[in-house]
Amino acid sequence: MVYFIWSLLNISILILFAYVCIRCIFQPKQLFRSRFRGIFTIVLVLGVLHIISGYRTKREPTKKVVLATFEEGSLPTATKYISLDQNALMDIGMSITFTKNNEQQIPLYGVASQSGFISGFEWRLTSMNITENKDDNLRQYAVSGLLKWNLFGINLYTQSKHFNGILE
Repeated sequence: MVYFIWSLLNISILILFAYVCIRCIFQPKQLFRSRFRGIFTIVLVLGVLHIISGYRTKREPTKKVVLATFEEGSLPTATKYISLDQNALMDIGMSITFTKNNEQQIPLYGVASQSGFISGFEWRLTSMNITENKDDNLRQYAVSGLLKWNLFGINLYTQSKHFNGILE
């Protein structure tokens, strides 16, 4: 529910920015004579700064964590997707690519991603670890990352998230 409210807040600020821009073009004097001129000015300045800074910043590519070295002659054979955190709006998950070596599947690399309605959120993977338990042949995973809460493109809060589980 908190994710939904945060997304609605982001969308409402975007709509307010569009309204202020249109009013600045067609009726600028009436816009800044109203009792909300302080709010309109702040939204306009933040929106313009967000647009300008968006052109300069580069998006980091999705972080790929190498779990094992690629042996010569071995090709990726399977990919498994695991949902780490799922709610009504968005899903944080990881994909692990395996290779087969002597009839045993070895994890090669993993990627964590975010999908769904992600307005105002940004997921960054920090670490991924897969360990094999020799006693029962089960693999356990541990994934850590940062969920950034952005309001109109400005990072207001960074939440650390950790996930543990068993690969089936």
